[in-house]
Amino acid sequence: MSNRGSEWRKWDLHVHTPETKLANNFKVNSGENLWSKYCEIIENSDVEVFGITDYFSFDNYIKFCEQFQMKFPLSKKVFFPNVEFRLSDKNKDAEHIQFHIIFSNKKETIEKILPFLSRLPLISTDDLNLTSKFCCEKDLLEVTFKKAMVNLDVTVEKLKENFSPEEYVVISLASGYGSLRPGKSDTRGAEYAKEIDKKCKAFFGSSKDTDFYLNKINGRNAYNLKPKPVFNGSDAHSFENLIERLGKTFIKKDQDDNISDYSEITWVKAEKTFEGLLQVLNEPENRIFIGDHPVVLDRINEFPNKYINSIEIDQNDQYDEKDGIWFKKQKAYINPELTVVIGNKGKGKSAITDVIGLCGNSYRQKDFSFLNNKKFKKKELAKNFKSTLLWYDGNKNEKNLNDLIDENLIEKVKYIPQNFFEELCNNIDDDKAFRREINDVVFRHVDETERLNKNSFDDFIHEKQTTIYDQIKLIKDKISEVNSVIIEKQIKTGRNNIENLKSNLKEKETELENLKKNIPVKNYDESLISNLENNPSFIRANEISSKITLLKEKEKENLERLTVINSDILKLNQSEERIKNQEIAINEFIKNETINLIEYSIDPKKVFSQKTIFDISEISNKIQSLENEKLIIEINLGRVVYDEVFHSYLNINVDNFIGNNIIKLTEEQNNLLAGLEGNTKAFQDFIKLENEWKERQETLLGDETGKNLNTIHYFKKEIKRCEEDYVTDLDKLKEERISLSINIYNKKKEIIDIYLSLKNNVEKIIENNSDKIKEYNINIDATFEINSFMTNFLDYINKNISGKFYGTNESERVVKELINSTDMNDQESFKEFLKDIQSKFEDNGDKNQPPFNQLRQNKDPLEFYDFIFGLDFLKEKYELKLDGKSIEQLSPGERGAALIVFYLLLDSNDIPLIIDQPEDNLDNHSVYKILVPFIKDAKKRRQMIIVTHNPNLAIVSDAELVIHVNIDKENKNTFSFNSGAIENKKINNSIVDILEGTEPAFIKRKDKYGF
Repeated sequence: MSNRGSEWRKWDLHVHTPETKLANNFKVNSGENLWSKYCEIIENSDVEVFGITDYFSFDNYIKFCEQFQMKFPLSKKVFFPNVEFRLSDKNKDAEHIQFHIIFSNKKETIEKILPFLSRLPLISTDDLNLTSKFCCEKDLLEVTFKKAMVNLDVTVEKLKENFSPEEYVVISLASGYGSLRPGKSDTRGAEYAKEIDKKCKAFFGSSKDTDFYLNKINGRNAYNLKPKPVFNGSDAHSFENLIERLGKTFIKKDQDDNISDYSEITWVKAEKTFEGLLQVLNEPENRIFIGDHPVVLDRINEFPNKYINSIEIDQNDQYDEKDGIWFKKQKAYINPELTVVIGNKGKGKSAITDVIGLCGNSYRQKDFSFLNNKKFKKKELAKNFKSTLLWYDGNKNEKNLNDLIDENLIEKVKYIPQNFFEELCNNIDDDKAFRREINDVVFRHVDETERLNKNSFDDFIHEKQTTIYDQIKLIKDKISEVNSVIIEKQIKTGRNNIENLKSNLKEKETELENLKKNIPVKNYDESLISNLENNPSFIRANEISSKITLLKEKEKENLERLTVINSDILKLNQSEERIKNQEIAINEFIKNETINLIEYSIDPKKVFSQKTIFDISEISNKIQSLENEKLIIEINLGRVVYDEVFHSYLNINVDNFIGNNIIKLTEEQNNLLAGLEGNTKAFQDFIKLENEWKERQETLLGDETGKNLNTIHYFKKEIKRCEEDYVTDLDKLKEERISLSINIYNKKKEIIDIYLSLKNNVEKIIENNSDKIKEYNINIDATFEINSFMTNFLDYINKNISGKFYGTNESERVVKELINSTDMNDQESFKEFLKDIQSKFEDNGDKNQPPFNQLRQNKDPLEFYDFIFGLDFLKEKYELKLDGKSIEQLSPGERGAALIVFYLLLDSNDIPLIIDQPEDNLDNHSVYKILVPFIKDAKKRRQMIIVTHNPNLAIVSDAELVIHVNIDKENKNTFSFNSGAIENKKINNSIVDILEGTEPAFIKRKDKYGF
């Protein structure tokens, strides 16, 4: 016999029937059968267990069951009688408090309900002292159902007289009409509510009431009231109610959009028996859920490939059973939460989990205790048997029991055989396997999208570091570029450089003053100039002067353009070179990676479609165009001699050469001036001298923007730049450099953050379970540490130069103080560290020199700056400690406890977890304090199968399914099993049989489970 034990199902324990005694709103159209319609709605709903309810009576329960059985004889629906009563006491809203009694549906209980009711005294809203009236049809009709009431204490006493505690459940109302609801200052009402609470086993209410009755919020725990379950019922009184509410979330709003009525879905995890209902009372938090779906059902729907449906084991067709029957048409369903496999020693408990491990491709095959060469695989017995592991998504894994697992395929289950568990705990001399197990559990806290396709902690960390350091190299290259500019600007902002610029400026200004003293003087008669306007030579001389001025302007423009072209050509050549180098680097990378890919039988052509080639023709064309333009300008200016043949491709008009034209015009001007006499010659001489003087003045002054080197405007602008702009630039460059260093810091911190996120996840889980593991501490240290910074830094410094690092002892003190005052794990603190180093290095006491004059003669300033701001000295550190001890310091028992914590509490892997006899490597204290609570926690997140020789573990862990395994060695080693929920009577008997003669280890089972 096999079932899946306690499963989540929809229950509605408060459903009225047609002809209910009060508020009967069940109506049908002409031609419809009232009860037939009701039965059809019940059968077609997805609710599986019902409380068929009526006021003070259960005759409609009997009538319904008869009608339903006739209409749906094969239905698997389960019905309990629910009798609803009214008490004489009222709540704060003046409503009579109501309560329910749900009875077992067993025949012997049903037969006792009518006699019980007929002896239950009634009172009336009109007469609280009413006597000789009982809860029978005759008296109820006389008193009327609207006025009938009972006394709770009397009712409870009558229940005890007529029924055993396993035959009924008293349920009161937590919310809704007729609920307890004492007012805030209603002391008497609160006291009465407490007394009713004591007499009830459960409550009808909503999800809003759950935490209160589970004692998760203040209120009941002050009175030492036990946690109790809350059920939500549809309280259906009509077909409309049934259709709207049965197995559904129902919300009704009024005209102001406020919720005026609602009901919710109740899910119960139990067998569809009254014993299942009683089990819910024992585990009210974990066995009932009010809402759309329990989390585990959502997980099954989302990840059906991670939940085992069943395991089948059978003989191969050709097997003749000469070596025993063993497995023959055996099929075990597996619960999606906790399945516990029990049985006496040597009776095949590990056989079922070894087979699941084989089908689930567990990498621990060498540690199997049943399917190994010394046992079932001896003499190839196992090859006569086959197995099928069926998953919730319908996929199957089929294996011959003699097969080997394939480590190239993923593990579908996480199986911890007893042998492997013992080896991890006891092999103290070699902790690699233990450390790997722990680290891989930690690794699974890295988001799957961020694991870089790595399957282990060590591979992931190596890959992460490699990737990050590749990124850091690019940042360091940028830092080096910035450092080069900083060094250049630090030289320019040095006082010596500024004084040199000022000296040059003074010299140029002196030249200008001297030039102004020699300004050309008019030594001609201006009154006679107008008479020269008709003089051809005079006119020609003026024209030549104007043309020369124009040509000089063009010459100036061409020179400026030539400066731009030379700069552009340089930058484009540099860009072209960088691209070529990158192309070479990429192709070298492809070449190297091709070798690696071939090692893994990967076709490199599928990874790299072709050799990488950058098309730099556009750059080359642009450079050539600029070179041509440069040549044209240089020929035009007379800097390059024009060759008619060699330069023919330029298509230059020789007649337009600026340089030649200036020379020709100047010669013509000189000839004209030589032929002039008197006032005419004096005037033209003045014009020529004035133009030459202005040209000299312009040469001294330069362009106002300061772009002409070695001019007054240039020196003024450059001095301003050195005293102001470059200083500002330096501040910005230093900020950029610090920012880039912090980028490196953050890149390194990505590794630390991985450790820290794991640490935080681990600590968060532990904190949430602190009440369960108060005595156990897990800590992951993930920090930065400084490595050889002081030695390397001071190796650059000339300690004989004045500054903050003058003297060996003083320099060491300063650096130590900087390091000790810095929290390397705090970005802002580390940023201040870099700024302090920068500031102290620049405070060299000699403002005439740049700061790097403090360096030893053979030390390069760029290398020094790259060392400081490239952060090679900043290292990541990772260490795992358990209860303050490093792994190698743990005892076998402490290792066992640690493994349980990691497997059950911290492991984020969500494939099925199978552990074979974990209690064998733990003391009783650890079993009670760690194993049990963590099993109950882990089964909420993943499917679990535990093998144990102590059924107490199944009981205290509230297993959803227990599989009792047996091998009948007297009957040709026939394997068999019996399975069911804890509340299942046959499973009860199996547990008691195995425990016979042993002391209950953890709880008084009879008090909690009734056996």
